[in-house]
This record gives sequence, structure tokens and C-alpha cells, in this order.
Amino acid sequence: MTALVEAVLVRDPDGRTDRRLVFVDGKPVDAVVSCVDARAGWDWEDWKAHRDEVLAKASPAARVLLRAVLDGPPG
Repeated sequence: MTALVEAVLVRDPDGRTDRRLVFVDGKPVDAVVSCVDARAGWDWEDWKAHRDEVLAKASPAARVLLRAVLDGPPG
């Protein structure tokens, strides 16, 4: 089975990326947005808190990918 997943995101270059709406097969659904942006001016303590929050909200499948990306983000 293939599902069409569409996400409408609004990114403030000086702030957060906000989830506006996610659709699965044309129907709106709730979604968890996990933003990994190492260029956002994080200090280490804030980055660790952000990392822990992102991992806590993620599904087990997404958590595997997020752990790898959060341990070595691009930039």
C-alpha cells in the first residue's frame, strides 16, 4: 500500500519551523515535526535539551534515524 503524504511547513529563517498541516491521502492528520537545524545558534546544553525533546516525541522507527542525525547534524 502506498500513501500520499503531504506536509505544509512554514519556516522562519530566524526562528522555528512550524507545522501548518499534514495530509495523508488528502485527509488532514496530526503530525510530529522533528527539526534538526544545527545552524540555529544552539549552545550545547540547549542542543541536548532539544535532542531529548525530539527523541521523546518520535516513533521508534523515526527515533533510529533521528539519533543518527542528531549525533552528527550537517553544518
